[in-house]
Amino acid sequence: MTKGHTYKMINNLWGGIKMVTISGKSRLRELATLTFYGALVLGGVGLCTSGGHLSRDTYQVKVTDAITKRNGDSDKYLVFTKNLANGEERVFENVDSIIEGKWDSSNLQARLADAKQHDKTCDISAYGVRIPFFSWYENIVDVNCK
Repeated sequence: MTKGHTYKMINNLWGGIKMVTISGKSRLRELATLTFYGALVLGGVGLCTSGGHLSRDTYQVKVTDAITKRNGDSDKYLVFTKNLANGEERVFENVDSIIEGKWDSSNLQARLADAKQHDKTCDISAYGVRIPFFSWYENIVDVNCK
């Protein structure tokens, strides 16, 4: 290997490893490509995780179940519902949110459990998106039960 040159290992046709010299332009192109795709991935993740705060909906539902899901030292409340407008079943999470200034998840969960027990109709305001692959749910912000 020559001092001052950058080398890249590549596989040749017979499965052996061969060293080839990379020119300055090729190195710069690889770095630019890596930077572009890295920024694209980070931007996509950021949009998915924070963009949900822009999406708000209100649903009129019957609560079919309200549970606590324990994961290590943290708890997440899940609320199972049936939408009265279209009969669709929907799962929400009920967690505190610094961005939303929501600190009363336990109280909301108690109201939802009471709504289930007394067969009340609830208007649920929630933000976010449901992405099953990541186990992401819309987060409940407010509940009004009748």
